[in-house]
Amino acid sequence: MQNVQITKVVRTKESLKIEFSSDEDRNGITETNGHKSVMKFVPHQDFALSFENLVFHLVKLSELEKNPVKGEHDNFVVDGIAISSKSQFSGVKILGHKDLSDGRIVGIVAPFTALDAESSTYTFISDLIEAVETLESEAVQYLEGKHSLGGTQLKFVDDYHTEKQEAA
Repeated sequence: MQNVQITKVVRTKESLKIEFSSDEDRNGITETNGHKSVMKFVPHQDFALSFENLVFHLVKLSELEKNPVKGEHDNFVVDGIAISSKSQFSGVKILGHKDLSDGRIVGIVAPFTALDAESSTYTFISDLIEAVETLESEAVQYLEGKHSLGGTQLKFVDDYHTEKQEAA
């Protein structure tokens, strides 16, 4: 895919929605078209990790804990991101939820955060920019077919022959 710009990635337990724009050449004229893709979510481990890498930022930007520590947010889940890339207002909103002890869920939307390392007051802006870029990259790779195999593990030829000999 050429010049793909991810604008939104949202996952559920069973599906993934990716909104993006892409440049398409039509008779020498470049057109930017918006697309929405909803598909079964069978994430590759790298894609799943890219969501997890945003949990700290969801908690920190939303001021849900006074002194959050990376990797210690078991009850929080990042469900997606919404990216705005309008010239000077490039930024992100992180969408997520917290699982409460009684089984209920609280939806969370972190405030819009500009993705500008030079002017941002957010202490962890470099980490956030890297995490967003990684998620964008994984979303493009997912659209191109990078998925987890899922399902049952395939057997090697030697395993198959051993099972046939044992059954005989």
